[in-house]
Amino acid sequence: MKTLARSLAPLAFVVLATPTKADAAPTMGTYLDPHLSSDTQGPNLTNTWGPRKIDGWASLPSSWTLVGLVTDGAAYPLCTTAGSTSGWVGIGRARVVGGRTNVRCTTYAEDSEAGYYFDYDAPKSAPMWINTTASTPEPRGAIVLLTQEGSRRRIFACQFQKNGALFVGHIGDDGVCQGITHMGTKDTSATYLTLVTKGTGPDAQPRWGWADASPSYSPHAPSLVSVGLNIRGAVDTRALCAVSDGGQTWPGWFAHGTCEYFTYRSNATQRKTSDTYKLFRLQPGATKAPYVFNRLDGKAYYACTSSKTINGTVVDVMFGFTNAPGTCTDGRDTTVDNRHGGWVGTKLVELPNPDADAG
Repeated sequence: MKTLARSLAPLAFVVLATPTKADAAPTMGTYLDPHLSSDTQGPNLTNTWGPRKIDGWASLPSSWTLVGLVTDGAAYPLCTTAGSTSGWVGIGRARVVGGRTNVRCTTYAEDSEAGYYFDYDAPKSAPMWINTTASTPEPRGAIVLLTQEGSRRRIFACQFQKNGALFVGHIGDDGVCQGITHMGTKDTSATYLTLVTKGTGPDAQPRWGWADASPSYSPHAPSLVSVGLNIRGAVDTRALCAVSDGGQTWPGWFAHGTCEYFTYRSNATQRKTSDTYKLFRLQPGATKAPYVFNRLDGKAYYACTSSKTINGTVVDVMFGFTNAPGTCTDGRDTTVDNRHGGWVGTKLVELPNPDADAG
């Protein structure tokens, strides 16, 4: 493979575990039907849901397939924030403005004076809550309430009990449930319930494999595939990423706040960056093999790493790709060139289910 010159300076992969605002309005999910409740839109919920109780309702309509919760003797709908907010999930509380009652959405990340509540079509199975822990990604059957446009973060609902209080919220990037009570108390838990379409079989199993990510969103960071290489007494660690480019999937590495990836066309390597990419969530103990990102012109493309030594000291590291196992390039340097020290320990990245998307 043709290469350019010089490798990247080391940069550690940084996990963003706390909520950050997205840049645009969220896209609502498709399994549940969202309904906007504001001062000017939607029904007066006192008339349609019955009398208020505390800051919720005496009950939610039994004739509706509405997703709700009961705590402290009152009923509350599950909600997501509305308006110019990023879209977070929490507890819908009664808000009265001008004689109208609508949903004020209270969440761990932020609140909004309007909110979306959810129901579902009768032919669909009723949503249910199943046990989940922060050590694994969300279940395959987890319901996507919305996707934040700017971060590409998918929002899943979760709930847990602590000290007799019910906390409702979203699953954070670290896998922990970030919840809030109807009184506004915030807390987190590594064991919780997740809202799913089905709670048995494959739907109840964690969703390992490739998942959408962005510079501000790392989907279940604890399980992400990364490689650490020692250099001059320090460790340079980067997460593996993948980008779709020209109808093919290409390997890359998260660095400098984005996915730096490589393509090879017309006998030339191109080094590119993208804010739209995927990260791989690896199941502990999974069987692995050198992972083929794509096959083009009869050649298979892999992610690879290597280290350069001079007199036994590592002076440089390489996070790159290759179509010739045993070699590696990052678009600047290549392990074939040993004029200034030797490249050693060249390895192909191994993942489950080679030649296919394990997600």
